[in-house]
Amino acid sequence: MAKEYKFLFFDTELSGYDQLVSLGYVLTNGEGEELEEGYYLLRPNRPIRRSTVAIHGITTEEARKDGVGLSRVLTRFTNVVKRADVILCYAAFGDLLCMGISYEHLRRPFPLDKGSAVVIDVAFMAEKYMKEHGLTKPGETPGLDAVYAALFPGEDYDRHNSLADARATAKCFWRLLGDGYLTIKSIFSQARVMEICHQRDRKEKENENN
Repeated sequence: MAKEYKFLFFDTELSGYDQLVSLGYVLTNGEGEELEEGYYLLRPNRPIRRSTVAIHGITTEEARKDGVGLSRVLTRFTNVVKRADVILCYAAFGDLLCMGISYEHLRRPFPLDKGSAVVIDVAFMAEKYMKEHGLTKPGETPGLDAVYAALFPGEDYDRHNSLADARATAKCFWRLLGDGYLTIKSIFSQARVMEICHQRDRKEKENENN
């Protein structure tokens, strides 16, 4: 793959109320070399649910003390998106919906909406590998931790930390690409599916709010 292409991997953690609590991203070139990374903890507008704290470990007190404002984070993310040719995440619908709601809250255009960017879900692509190796049930989408464990036995990472999850997604993607489970054609065909599904889910969310 051409080295000049740029791939942006990102992940989010939420408060339990569709509110962004942390954002992590990794920008690589077309050979998987890391160009930039970022991690942001955000100040929440309402308390983080205890059930959610149990997953990612971010407390309301920590986020209010050390977090930054949403405007700053979205400005930075928008600038990084502009530099990328392809945007990737794992189990992407939740991340995309959360980011879309965050942009709407500040009345800003969402840079990943309505075909304005090539967005793909690495989870869809990991399914082929997991099915071929008998590591997932029919119709089941494997979790990032399961895929990572299958591709990198004996290794671990800081799960449910948004930057660590973004790095793990990138590492899985480049391994799958190198092993022939992904092709450039499949990347862009999946991007089209993501665009259609994301627009559908956004419309359903808008209807719920009306």
